[in-house]
Amino acid sequence: MATKWDKKRSEWYCRAIEKSNYPYKALKTLSHMIKQCDDIIDFGAGCGALSIPMAAKVKKVTAVEPSRWMLNLLRARAEKAGIKNIRTFNAGWKVSGLKRNMLPGIKPHDAVICANLPPDVVCNVRFFHYISKLAKKYVIYLNGAGKWNRFYYDDLYPMLLNKEYGHGGDYLNMYAFLHQQGIYANVNVFEFRLDQPFDNFEEAMDFWRHRLKIKLTPRKEKLLTDFLKKKLLSSERGSSFTAPFGTRRAAVMWWKQ
Repeated sequence: MATKWDKKRSEWYCRAIEKSNYPYKALKTLSHMIKQCDDIIDFGAGCGALSIPMAAKVKKVTAVEPSRWMLNLLRARAEKAGIKNIRTFNAGWKVSGLKRNMLPGIKPHDAVICANLPPDVVCNVRFFHYISKLAKKYVIYLNGAGKWNRFYYDDLYPMLLNKEYGHGGDYLNMYAFLHQQGIYANVNVFEFRLDQPFDNFEEAMDFWRHRLKIKLTPRKEKLLTDFLKKKLLSSERGSSFTAPFGTRRAAVMWWKQ
């Protein structure tokens, strides 16, 4: 399937992850399970937010990621850190199941982690049964908890698109799906920050142009410029900037096999 994670978006996200406390907070929440595992599958591994720190704690990590840009970043980060126990699969999924016939290539692992996957994937019965067969000890879902002003869309959509931003559901949708499958998952919620750094102001403008996917008129370009000048935090020298998105929450849903 086509992935939204193109080169630009992947690189921006990777830079944010490298400055975020999300990996630390997530692994701290997962630590009691990771200690009991020798190998873990990370579905939707991205640039390695979880795979890379987990690789230091287990014998083997299998990272599955549909975006080749994200997977290239994961491999580069692992190589830079001297990590050699991550095996990668550039493979995706669709509603009817996994693509590229991955089944022969992946054997059961102690745990399977599905972090921030699309709801139509993790709430799909075929995908649920597939990962359940691959997990010997634990299955773990990880998803956002509660609402946050996603990339300031609550402000920018009315201003630039003349409509309200439609928030998607959070972990409760996934929990309800698991309940329907007879799974009464344990839930742990943790807080984290995932702010977005930029080398300069123009890069920040490009970030929002890229995400909004519209060609801004001169008037809307000025509106965005004025808005970001008020929102972004500048470095001491004023050359680089950070978009402070505030504290967010994520829910870890897990159960024993």
